[in-house]
Amino acid sequence: MLPTTMVGSYPRPRWFTDQLAGRDLLEAFKLIGHREAYEDATRTVIHDQESAGLDILTDGQMWFDDYSMGIGSFLWYWFERIGGFGKEKLAHPAAAAAAAQGGGDTFALDQAGGVAVIGPIERGPLRLAELFTVAQKNAARPIKACVGAGPIQLSTLAHYKSGPVQDRYALSRALAQIFKAEIADLVAAGCKYIQLEDLGAWIPNLSGDKDFPWVCEIVNEVLSDVPDDVHTSWHFCLGNAWGNQVK
Repeated sequence: MLPTTMVGSYPRPRWFTDQLAGRDLLEAFKLIGHREAYEDATRTVIHDQESAGLDILTDGQMWFDDYSMGIGSFLWYWFERIGGFGKEKLAHPAAAAAAAQGGGDTFALDQAGGVAVIGPIERGPLRLAELFTVAQKNAARPIKACVGAGPIQLSTLAHYKSGPVQDRYALSRALAQIFKAEIADLVAAGCKYIQLEDLGAWIPNLSGDKDFPWVCEIVNEVLSDVPDDVHTSWHFCLGNAWGNQVK
């Protein structure tokens, strides 16, 4: 039988209003009320999944703030905690071109925004192992760690202002090492199910076939050190909408 799961994100309970707002998780959790509310929210979404009979559960990504773009801080959780990025939300790099072509994608691009690259890309307090540990202690079934937005997708939102990284290829390679280190911490914490969240799978359908090898390179690098006894998966929305060549 195939085990059942869900993609990862889950609606926040209405009463869970605390926001990380760019802070390190462990800094925010100095406020006991925030920590307790976070754990209560995580426990609630886990219970929903258990009641539905799912075999592999997620924490619902209660660590994403109520930012725009529908999935909260799916993009900004990483930008805010990885060294080398500016803190301000800029226009999406493709916004001007989209507007010139009639503006069909303008709303989505405005919601996502863009970020400045201002220095070396360095690992910061992402705390994926800590998040997994909180969830797993509140679950009777295994927790799947959802990792992303990933390096490829994040690299498409960058404005290169200063520092050694000056294009999306170099940025994605630098980010891949950070994600790889976070996954190693997840494995060390006992996580047996890891799902990379990188919508970059469909980027080459927009940027050209030349980018398919790049996408494969980055995904393979991120997951290259995962042991054989840990299950991996890759989630990407719109993945095969145009006959994706990624294999």
